[in-house]
Amino acid sequence: MQYAEELVREYLVFRGFTSTLQTFEKELSTDIGKGFQVDKILDLIFSVYIPKFQVENLIGLLRFFKQCFSSFEAVLTTALAKIEVSILKYYIIHAVQFGRTDKVVEFFELNGNDLLQSNEDWTSWFDFEKEIHREEDFPEVKVVFQETFLGHTSPISRCRFSASGDNIASASIDGTVRQGTDTISKLGCASLTVWNMRTWKAMYEWSLQSPGKVLWSRNCNRFCNPQNSVQPRHEMALDANGRRLLVTSGSVRAPIYQKSFTRQDTIESYGTHGFAECFKLADLGCSSGPNSLLFVKNIVDIVHAVCLKKNVKTPDEFQVFLNDLPNNDFNALLKLTPEFSSMLENEKGLDKNVKCFISGVAGSFYTRLFPSKSLHFVHSSSSLHWLSQVPANLLDSNKGNIYMAKSSPRSVYEAYYYQFEKDFTEFLRLRSEEMISNGRMVLTLPGRSSADHTIKECFYIFKLLGNSLLDMSAEGILHEEDITSFNLPLYTPCTDELEAIIESEGSFSLDRFETSEVNWDMREEDEIMKSGESSDKLIAKTMRAITESMLASHFGDTFIEEIFERYAMLVAEHLSMVKTAYLFNIVVSLIRK
Repeated sequence: MQYAEELVREYLVFRGFTSTLQTFEKELSTDIGKGFQVDKILDLIFSVYIPKFQVENLIGLLRFFKQCFSSFEAVLTTALAKIEVSILKYYIIHAVQFGRTDKVVEFFELNGNDLLQSNEDWTSWFDFEKEIHREEDFPEVKVVFQETFLGHTSPISRCRFSASGDNIASASIDGTVRQGTDTISKLGCASLTVWNMRTWKAMYEWSLQSPGKVLWSRNCNRFCNPQNSVQPRHEMALDANGRRLLVTSGSVRAPIYQKSFTRQDTIESYGTHGFAECFKLADLGCSSGPNSLLFVKNIVDIVHAVCLKKNVKTPDEFQVFLNDLPNNDFNALLKLTPEFSSMLENEKGLDKNVKCFISGVAGSFYTRLFPSKSLHFVHSSSSLHWLSQVPANLLDSNKGNIYMAKSSPRSVYEAYYYQFEKDFTEFLRLRSEEMISNGRMVLTLPGRSSADHTIKECFYIFKLLGNSLLDMSAEGILHEEDITSFNLPLYTPCTDELEAIIESEGSFSLDRFETSEVNWDMREEDEIMKSGESSDKLIAKTMRAITESMLASHFGDTFIEEIFERYAMLVAEHLSMVKTAYLFNIVVSLIRK
């Protein structure tokens, strides 16, 4: 080896390639063989490649050793293979322990096919894919399980459900086809449209139609070739009942997703025997953004689809009430309603005579808002975690925090829960008076994944805001007593707490719960790149929209800019350590008794 190195040096000096010679010498100093010095090799693996998540370098090093020892006795090559497996598994465990699930995903994407085909020691470890898979690629669906189709040794390129949905046919790029005993003859259909709230035109759309080919528009480049939108990167198929979505993943595994149909199922079950001539619905806590109009269109579309499916008459009129507090500005939203109503009435497939009337209703949803027994459907999203007031007796017991935190005593958790229990009970009682019997209500709110109040998902995004205030206090910008007297009026419940309150109040029966994790930054990666706005800035902007009025009334307008500049920096620091941060989201569907 040294003789070969000298020949290379001699050639580079003779040709005058001095910069190349310097690079060569530098590379020799970090030679992956390290002269087969065991301590240096171990240091390279366990102090550099694994801690810094350099998986390609790690794989390259192990491949290098495999080539070097390929001519040795079988017992030695077998031992080397076991060492290789152990090191790679240690890499995965290290990544999981440090919260770097993205590196686990990267590992399986780069090496999954080879490992699954060549070594049975890895079969059970592919369950990690199920555990670390995140749903941000397909936010409209929820992962139920992932299936490995036996017989495939190449990436799966085609996938189909049978008519019954009980069997799946799949084909890989090497021509292998696997299927069950049923005839693969019928597929369900589904579509998703994302709307531009200014123009009311579809931004992109995908559809699943028999025989199952998926079509994507050009700007949906995550799933298609931007130069040729009829060539999808991933193929999808939906089962006949429209509940499960099968997606090829570029590997020998293909995930199956469970479609999330809370609104559709809720309205479909309500409309079993048809709808009233005037269908009345309310969206609570919604005036500050145009998403409420998207919600209205979604409901109208679902009602129309249910009527077609069940062959019943579509309502002649939709009466929509958009509610929020009196000091919120309804003007921006209401200015969109004439154009929206016109668009809705001219929507393809809807009866031209169908009318939609939209009005704003100012007031707290902890008070009566509507006439008795007048509403058929009630919806609220990201509002019910806000309490009617800050829990009593927090001033001395929650010092240094603006919300529940790990350092908060038990009395603080109890005070927050007591206030939420009181408010949510009153909310249910009031809505029960306003809704007809058998009416439906769908509520979405941030919560906790367990009864433990100290888990980060329920408080950490607010703790960082508190930390920015404490930093300003430490520098003498804010007074410590002002921070001590400030607490956020919100509560993030767990499903057990919600279920107990619903049962205790007694006016509604629980239809279902759905839970999911939501990224602090809910944008897709391509959206982030196009906008040029970093995640920390967007999260700070969102938090400012939520809390600015409360902070300004307590600390004054002067400090608002600095508070959120500091908050953005703390968020950026946090995201740099955890890669992604999630909130726990709860959707609950209720039926008025």
